[in-house]
Amino acid sequence: MHLRDRGAASIVLALLLMSSSTEARQASANQIVRVGIGGGIRVPSDSPVRYVRTGKEEGDSHFFGQFVITGTYRYGCFVGCDGPLQPDDLVLKFYPDRSLVKRLPSWVVYKEPADEIIIEKAAPFVQSVVSSKIRGQLLSNKRQYVSGRASILVDDFTMDIECDSPSYFARFVRIVQSLDAPKPTPVRQVGCG
Repeated sequence: MHLRDRGAASIVLALLLMSSSTEARQASANQIVRVGIGGGIRVPSDSPVRYVRTGKEEGDSHFFGQFVITGTYRYGCFVGCDGPLQPDDLVLKFYPDRSLVKRLPSWVVYKEPADEIIIEKAAPFVQSVVSSKIRGQLLSNKRQYVSGRASILVDDFTMDIECDSPSYFARFVRIVQSLDAPKPTPVRQVGCG
């Protein structure tokens, strides 16, 4: 082997070693929690929550820690919305900014990150942010949902898998900041109009 070929081979070897050490650092930055479903849970080292336990159901995994979600929210009915609705039919969903999604736990096998989080115990948020008029329109099925941007403090982060579909939940603690006024969807047209 010529000296020039050895130099090129050394450079290639150095690049390969740098690449594999970067991958090793990224892999070590994620804790993998072994649970019986979803290939385990990937918890980034900079995650605002830590794994606590698996619940009664196999994919039901609970985490400890409070964190702020800043992003777009939607409040309304998303499944089984025929006929008059009850307050329990309405759900608050948050779509966090990408910077937070990268830091939240996710399933190893399923590629869907925590980019949609169902917020539980959300009545104080809803009463503070969504007017009674809009809530009435949602309950009477005249509007599907209302959306806006806000920052909220949450805890009790939970992950679940049902029918091969990951779901993410968190419990509302308080509003940090309402970033804009809620925007309702257009009024639904019912019948022949």
